[in-house]
Order: sequence, then structure tokens, then C-alpha cells
Amino acid sequence: MPTSNIPSSSSSSSSPGLTAQQLEQWSKDGYVIIPDALDAATIAALVAETKSLLQNFSLEGHPMTTFTTGDGDGDDDDDDDDDGDGDGDEDGDGNGDQNGHGDKHDSIQEHEKGKEQRKSNPNLKPNPNPKSNPKANLKGKHVDDEYFLTSADKIRFFFEEDALDHDGRLTVPKWRAINKIGHALHDLSPPFRAATVSRRNAAVARSLAFRDPRVLQSMVICKQPGIGGRVPAHQDSSFLYTDPPSAVGFWYALEDATAENGALSFARGSHRRAGIRKRFVTAEDRGAGTEFVDVEAERQKWPSESHLYRRQVDDGTSGEEPDGPDEDKEEYTLTEVRAGSLVLIHGNVLHKSEKNTSGKSRFIYTFHVIEGEHAYDARNWLQPTAKGFTRLNGAG
Repeated sequence: MPTSNIPSSSSSSSSPGLTAQQLEQWSKDGYVIIPDALDAATIAALVAETKSLLQNFSLEGHPMTTFTTGDGDGDDDDDDDDDGDGDGDEDGDGNGDQNGHGDKHDSIQEHEKGKEQRKSNPNLKPNPNPKSNPKANLKGKHVDDEYFLTSADKIRFFFEEDALDHDGRLTVPKWRAINKIGHALHDLSPPFRAATVSRRNAAVARSLAFRDPRVLQSMVICKQPGIGGRVPAHQDSSFLYTDPPSAVGFWYALEDATAENGALSFARGSHRRAGIRKRFVTAEDRGAGTEFVDVEAERQKWPSESHLYRRQVDDGTSGEEPDGPDEDKEEYTLTEVRAGSLVLIHGNVLHKSEKNTSGKSRFIYTFHVIEGEHAYDARNWLQPTAKGFTRLNGAG
């Protein structure tokens, strides 16, 4: 890994919260990197917990739900592309067909290949519930699956698309097949809860002008070797919307994140150009899954009086771009980080990651914080339980 691109520990702060320099970078770029935010013992504990979860979850009764993240810009109405990645491929298998089977010859070959793999490796197991195979029935679209929509207070496992063949059978061992684990690690897993609900994270949130920071979801994203999927440019507040927008991602690297294994890339400063024009909600007809709806113009931006969003920055440029940024024209900066680094991600900043083409995983732990004093819509896909979202204030 080229060390010249990776921040050194000398730039981290030992004091609680963020430094003035870090806050200035946050306001200018929409993200900030804090090296060595996790010590070696904590990293080891979180990696061990992740591996234990991956090894020990049961395939029995699992719907084999895949996780895909969509571009949403490849058709006229943003609705016809069922796998959500804008390429017109409605079954999510990348070959552009609409029936979930692709070319018959290729499908047969992959099926036979899968059978041979399972003969030689007993860890490769078939889909225990083939009728619920999303590639056959739901066309790879995880968002209309109750397994996903009811995961806010559970620890659930979502597969990489490339980990399943056309018959919904695993092509790799189950522990190598998972895209992400979510969405209540911060509540149900003691090691992850300790790493989330902490004085340090509460202090960071206060630095960003949160008054009542609440953790609403948490995930381990695995970026599995060779199959860890590409995540197109997106804004977190589109999926975790408050009025006004307030989401901030706390993204902890549990392993080194490099160009080869899918490190993040950011459109620097795009949080000052990019309002939240659409948000991801549960469809009015629950049976229809989810959809994107428009956000009124006056509700797209962050409050200008706080560190969370500034309309003017030191270079004198305006924070407004009425029509929003052109994602195709944005320039993205690759951000390689070492294990233990914390990347804070503004909910409006455009960011993405490429497919993991290496032989190494890229485990990360991320949770999102919203302002508890802001309105949280009842149509948001993720809803609080009776006890509400987890408070950071008073942690530790």
C-alpha cells in the first residue's frame, strides 16, 4: 500500500472532539479523517466479533437476500431499473435481461460449476429456501424484502450478489459471501456497542453542533475479496432523512482500506453543492417495497448556522448550486486509510467505492448519527423501536 496517500497518526488529536483544523476541513471538504481513532485491542475485538458472526449465523430459513446499491440514473423515470443501478438490468445479474436467468447456456454452466464446487467444499451450501431467491423472484432488489425492512432492531446478514449463482446457491463459503451485517450491532453486540456509545464519539458529535445525537443504525461492510461490489456515488441523508437533513456517518476502518480493495472516494466540497433532492422511503403500499420521493427545495440543505453546513467558506465560494451537482462531472478523491482510522462523512457529501479486486477483504464498521431534535419522517425505511434511537449524550 502506498503510504504517501495515507494520513499518519501525527495528524490525530488526543483530546476529545475535533480540533479547529479538523472542523475547518470538515466544513470545506464534507469529510475528515482521524487516524488511530481505535486502538489495536479494540480493532482486534471488533474483527473477532465480525468473524464470529460470519461463521455462526444460520442459513436455515434465510431468504438469501442480496444487498445492492443503485445509481438510479439509467432510465427515464428512475423506476424501471429493478436492481436500482441504472443499467436497465432488472434481475441484478449484470447481463441486461429481465427474467432472472440470463443466457441459458451460461446459466447451465454456472449451475454445473456450482455443483462441482459444493462436492469439493462442504461449506458451499444451496439456498435452503429457493422460492425466496431474490435473483429468481425479486430480481435482486433487496429493498422490497421484509428481511431488510424489519432489520432496524436486529443483526441480519445480506449477501453479495456475486456470491450467489442463478439458482440462488452459494458459490463461496458463507463467511465469504456476506456484503454487510446490520442494522443493530450498536445495540445487540457488546463489542460494537462499546465502540459506538462512547464519550469520544459523543464529543465528536458535539463538535459538529449536535445537541441530541442519536445512533439509528450500524453495519459491518465486508467488501469481500474479489466479489465485494462497487457502491456508486450517493448521499447518506437520502437514506436517513431528517428535516432538516442531519445524518453523519462514523466510518471506522477495521482493516486497511486501499485502492485495490475498495477504499472510499469523495467529491470534495459536494456537500456545499448537493442538496438532498430525493429520499428513500417505504412505499405507501407496504407490499410495494420502497421508493424514492422528491424533497422540497427548502428542506434539502443543512442548517447554515452550524458546523454541519456552511453556505460560505473561507475561499469565498458560495455553498449553493440550484440544480445540484452533476455527478458525472464531479472529481473524486481516493481516500486510503489504515485500520483504526475514523472517517466522518457529511450526509450531503457525494461518495463512492469501487469493487474489491484484491485478495483481501476490507472490513469496516459504520454507524450513523442524526439530530434527535429534528423531525424524523414516519415513511423513512428505518423506524425506531419503542425505546427510540440510541442516545450518545451521557455515554461512558
